[in-house]
Amino acid sequence: MATKLRKKLDYLVTGYISKEVNMMNLDDKYPSELNAFIIQFLGNIFMRFDLIYEKYQDCIQNDGTLIRRNPSLISDDISWFSIVSSNAFTVGDIGEFKIKCNKPGFDSIGIMSNTDIIKEKNRYHIRVKSYIYYYHGNGNLYETGGAHMDNQTNVTGFEKDDIITVKVDCIAWTVIFLKNGEMVGTVKEIEPNNTYYPFIGTNSDDVEYELIV
Repeated sequence: MATKLRKKLDYLVTGYISKEVNMMNLDDKYPSELNAFIIQFLGNIFMRFDLIYEKYQDCIQNDGTLIRRNPSLISDDISWFSIVSSNAFTVGDIGEFKIKCNKPGFDSIGIMSNTDIIKEKNRYHIRVKSYIYYYHGNGNLYETGGAHMDNQTNVTGFEKDDIITVKVDCIAWTVIFLKNGEMVGTVKEIEPNNTYYPFIGTNSDDVEYELIV
């Protein structure tokens, strides 16, 4: 089955990605070269980051799977902004998303209960009226209002190539954060009966984060 799937993928990507990308050489790393192909071929069954303040659209690349912030992509003198996914978790959903830290900074990865953050520039996510739970690159877990979550066990900052996983349960109403597959903190109860949107909040220049689809 795996061989047939690989042959089908190999056939489908022919002519779409560079011929220098050898499928067999992708076994030992995350195949980011395939992100745009997967999104376009399979459509909206996959999450993507697609919501941002209108002037910062260039920071969203590769069909919403690559977040890249550097001065050449931002015309305004700005500090804080967030990139949000419209693919939300709602009542009855259990799911997760994974972010690879290609070039991390002191930024935030988590969930929030509305998308108001994208309506204004220079808006820090804890100042938006929203239930919010996130893992920060400084090595702490935070919740609504910027308060520390109760348990900070095994929480460390982001480093290059770290993979941050956020698991959301909208039946038990909990969120769990993992770094490279290892849980940080403990299971956190979240405010029930809300819709939760994945987000990346950033105030760091020259950073890059990648959604693993």
